[in-house]
Amino acid sequence: MFMNFWRATHVRALLQFKIFKKALRLASWASKDPDLTQGKILNVMSTDTQQYHFMFYFINFMFIAPVMVVACIVLLLLDIGWVSLIGIILLFASFPVNGVVAKKMGNCQRKIMFAKDKRMKVMNEMLLGIKSIKMY
Repeated sequence: MFMNFWRATHVRALLQFKIFKKALRLASWASKDPDLTQGKILNVMSTDTQQYHFMFYFINFMFIAPVMVVACIVLLLLDIGWVSLIGIILLFASFPVNGVVAKKMGNCQRKIMFAKDKRMKVMNEMLLGIKSIKMY
């Protein structure tokens, strides 16, 4: 587990470094995409690299989780008996509900990202305005 965390942290730092290095070389006027703003670059550096961090950290659970679920079901059946099947059925029946909730959370996260982009764009314009006023 520690090694996964170590690797995940290194991958996140490497990705942030590469994105930052690319952002420094990319001039805002040279961009062909008018929607490419510093806010979007900052979101990529923070949010998307955090998602890679989580992926590397929890990748082992993708392989271990099915084995753990089967082992827990067997132990419940041996310990409690057939009554444990009710709980197991309820557990698996809740999976579609979790999918719906996860989809709604993803939509909310997307809206939050757009709001952050707008905020960063406004702040950047405000700071450029202040800088131009101070020059004159």
